[in-house]
Amino acid sequence: MKRKKGSDAENRLKKPGCFERVFRLALPASCRELTVYALARMDGGSARLGLAVGRKTGCAVVRNTVT
Repeated sequence: MKRKKGSDAENRLKKPGCFERVFRLALPASCRELTVYALARMDGGSARLGLAVGRKTGCAVVRNTVT
């Protein structure tokens, strides 16, 4: 299956302010391995994804490859 570069990039959270807003306002749901923060978009757009990977996962090089 071929990945669409454009649609993936536009549906990601990239700016620190976007992450901060989600962490501050979102409703969290968690299990042992994962915590998900969900926040409805005010503009009615499609869902966006942002991954915050902890240092336990590895150095910055390793964390940046997690997708």
